Amino acid sequence: MKKFNYIIGLGIIAATLFSCGDSNGKADGYGNFEATEITISAENNGKLLQFNVNEGDVLQKDQFIGYIDTIPLALKREQLEVSKAVVSSKSRGVLSQINVLNAKLKNGNINKDRVKNLIKDNAGTQKQLDDVEGEIDVLKSQIRSIEIQNAPVVNELKSIDVQLRQIDQSNQKKVKSLIL
Repeated sequence: MKKFNYIIGLGIIAATLFSCGDSNGKADGYGNFEATEITISAENNGKLLQFNVNEGDVLQKDQFIGYIDTIPLALKREQLEVSKAVVSSKSRGVLSQINVLNAKLKNGNINKDRVKNLIKDNAGTQKQLDDVEGEIDVLKSQIRSIEIQNAPVVNELKSIDVQLRQIDQSNQKKVKSLIL
């Protein structure tokens, strides 16, 4: 048994000596290394003006790591403000037309009352009353038509307001880090 242990011991020593030798600079083994890659992206588009992170840095939640140029957003907001002013002026023009027609309608109703009084006194004709009522109906139709024309203007103003809120919200967002 001692002889057997002696042979096994010599075999292990010999295997160890031969396995540790240089094998012409070739690798003893090959394998794949896996890494977790995390992409941090901004919530907004634009030119990155500052970015204070290096590869391997450990970041904290909500840590400021950089900012994006907001000048394009500011210019877009200014453009929308001008568009809103233009559309508002259209709406004011439409509303002034409605005011003019309402004044004519008021005069038409006064004339209607006058003609009714003339008819009571047998000084007016039914045709005069019909003419005045016809004018009143035409004025009411014109007012409804102009109010319908004003609806798209009001909707356009609402659309511009939504776009302005989107820009304001985008300006408030910051580039934040993720929990790594």
